[in-house]
Amino acid sequence: MEKGLTFRSLADTAAATLEYHFSRPAERQAALRAGVGAEREREVLDLWRAFRRAG
Repeated sequence: MEKGLTFRSLADTAAATLEYHFSRPAERQAALRAGVGAEREREVLDLWRAFRRAG
């Protein structure tokens, strides 16, 4: 591209991300957390259901 930005395929991006993750020390790999906690998920789902009923 004109400004140097290039796009990679999803498969290439995923493979590079996994390669990076598994190159890190085991304790860093084990510390990986994603998403929200169960309590917050329940709050969001309850709000969503209430919104759907009201609509």
